[in-house]
Formats: sequence, structure tokens, C-alpha cells
Amino acid sequence: MSLSESQLYLACLAYQKEGEKAVDLFNFLSEKSRSLVAGEVQGWLRSGNPVRMDQILREKTLLHPKKSTSFLKEIHPGWILEKLKGESPRFLGLVCRYLPGDKARYLLDHVTPEVKEALLKMDQRLIPDGLAERVRDLVEKRFSSFIPEKKARFSFQHLVTVSGQDLELLFRDLGLEQCRKLFQGSSSKALAVLLSRLPAEETRELKERLRTGKAVDAESRRQAQLAIMSLPLESSEPEDFFMEVGFSVFAMAVSKEEFVWCEALIQKLSPRKGYLLKRVIQEAQAAGATEEKVHYQNHILSRLRQMVQKGTVSRYWKNSSEMEVTRFLKEEMI
Repeated sequence: MSLSESQLYLACLAYQKEGEKAVDLFNFLSEKSRSLVAGEVQGWLRSGNPVRMDQILREKTLLHPKKSTSFLKEIHPGWILEKLKGESPRFLGLVCRYLPGDKARYLLDHVTPEVKEALLKMDQRLIPDGLAERVRDLVEKRFSSFIPEKKARFSFQHLVTVSGQDLELLFRDLGLEQCRKLFQGSSSKALAVLLSRLPAEETRELKERLRTGKAVDAESRRQAQLAIMSLPLESSEPEDFFMEVGFSVFAMAVSKEEFVWCEALIQKLSPRKGYLLKRVIQEAQAAGATEEKVHYQNHILSRLRQMVQKGTVSRYWKNSSEMEVTRFLKEEMI
């Protein structure tokens, strides 16, 4: 839990005046507040470096910005750095006001030392809200955004509302499932080669799915083979293998009309992963296969719903009646 502005001021003043004895000054606070403030000061003491109050306040303000409804908070910070390349530290600092702390920290960790120092020297409290909002509006125009109809049930296009972290988990699950379908009931050399190049955790998960998975018909195996063989797997990182196979599954579900909102979804992944997903989608569309898109869309929604039920990802609908129900979902006992 973050400190409030008043708690932060109190911690800074006590630290500056009393040093190691600062924690003794917080006995008048409630137990909860005392724990927060004392914990902050003890962290500064453990660092062993002299800390100035203005430096503390500036960094905390930068990494704990005001709450906002800006969709920038949903975008992977790697894209923000890419779009804002060459902008001044002052401009980047204003953008940080609309990012969660972890994403603002990412920006700090991926700029040059000179830019980072300039960012931390900025006093955000002296910047008019109107100027910051103008900068936010200008930056938002550089990115794609898409808002599904609020009254609609959760359908394929509503995947754009899923967080970047949960999207990666979903793509990974889709890839695992495709590999299971391809190798279920098989002891081929291809499976042995695949297992030999995967990290231990991925190997364990695939073996478990093969052990517990149900029989696979010839058509499902063919579709799994298409999804896997369409990828440039020789350049894949072993830990990203399943996620990249999942990209191929997703690409087979996307029509040209739906690519509009896919741009907004791609921005939630890192640039490296986002560019790969975009390329896989474009190649699938160039191939012209459309007859199975609904099948793949239903399969993806099915996997997402199972992950929600297991608690692997967050729920993006209030109750099960808000998930679009199709014959495919019913057949999978979802």
C-alpha cells in the first residue's frame, strides 16, 4: 500500500531531522499508519545512501501519479518509449502522471541515465493540470483505442479489454492446448525434440496435459499442425514458444474487419511480441482462410472461460450469463 501525501511528508521530515531515531516519532499514529510510515523510513535507512527530501518527493510523485481514466495505463510502456523517442524529459515526466507505478518505473529503467536524472529532478507538483492533460491528449492520439459496446455480452472483440498480463497467459494456454492436440497419443521424435528444447516448467506442463487430455480427432490434429507449422519457430525463444503458437491460433480467428480492434490489443504486449503477433495476423489474412474463424473464436473464448474458472486470470464479466454462449462452448462443458 502506498503512503498518502501527508504521510510521505511526515516520513521525509522525520528522516531528515532524526535519521535512525525517526521511527520513534511515529508512536502517535494509528497502528496501520505507523507501520506504513515506519516501513518507508526503514527502507531508506537500509539503503545506506543519503536521501534528500526533495528527491524522495519527486520520485514518489512520479511513480505514484494521480488516478486517471487515460487508456495509456493499458499500453505496454515499451510502445510509449518507442512513440515518444526523442521527446524531452519534461514531456516524458508529464506522461508518467497517467501511468501506473510499475509502468512509470519501466520508463525510468529504460531511458538514458541523463534522461532519468532529469525526470527525477522534475517537481510534478508545479506543473498545471491543464498542461498535463493537454500532453496526455496528444500522446493518446498516437495509439489505437477501441471500446466494445457496454451492453453486449462478452464476445471475441471484448478480448481487447483483457489486461496485457492475462493476454500473455491466454496465448500461452492456447499454444499449450495446440501442442497437446498435435501430440496427444503420440510418441513421435518431433515431440522428443520439442521437449528437449523447452524449459523445465513448460516441459512439465505439456507432459501433464498429454497425460490428462482427452482423445483428439483427425481434424483437430490437422488444425493444431497448421497453427504450429505457420510460425518461424527457429527464431522463437524457448520460454515464449507456447505463447507464439497461441498467436497463430488467435490469428486464425481474426477477420479483416476485426483487425481494427486488434491494434489496440497488440499495444498491450511488449513491442517485440506485439510486432510478431501483428505479422502472424497479417500472414493469416493473406492466406485467405475464413471458413474456420468462428470455430477458432469460440475455442479462444472457451479457453478464457476455463482459465477464469480456475482463477488463472481475472474475470472480465460479472457473471456467466454475460459470456457469449454458443454450441461450441456447451459442447466443451463450459
